Amino acid sequence: MFGLRALEALRQGSGAVRATMHRLPAPILSRLSFATSEWAADFADVKKAVKDGDATIVDVRNPEELKTDGKIPTSISLPLPEIKEAVALSEDNFKKRYGVARPGERDPLILHCRGGVRAQKAAALLTEAGFSNLRVYQGSFADWVSQGGPVDK
Repeated sequence: MFGLRALEALRQGSGAVRATMHRLPAPILSRLSFATSEWAADFADVKKAVKDGDATIVDVRNPEELKTDGKIPTSISLPLPEIKEAVALSEDNFKKRYGVARPGERDPLILHCRGGVRAQKAAALLTEAGFSNLRVYQGSFADWVSQGGPVDK
């Protein structure tokens, strides 16, 4: 049960737990935190975020995939290979590079990719960088399309 208690403390902002979780290898951290239901987002959550803007939807797929397949409306593109560098950028440099304001460490984010694997890796990287209000869309873009979600091309 250490994992679930640690996750809750991490969400609450416990520095000691954050330090402990930070030392865990990314694959372990990913399995502990983002597979639990409290960290998972589903189609309804993403649809609400598109409509209400109550969370930033972050697409971690490669730019070529967005050109070919399209994207979830209102989502921002932050490719997985660029995440570590991107979160270290200043506000101004982030906006110049990605065309949007840099999300804050406590801003609600819903991460997605094509099927969910890269989104979990992105969540682990963002957690290591201090982001604490993350959810992973488990079905990701494939689920979005299969359930009839609108796609911007």
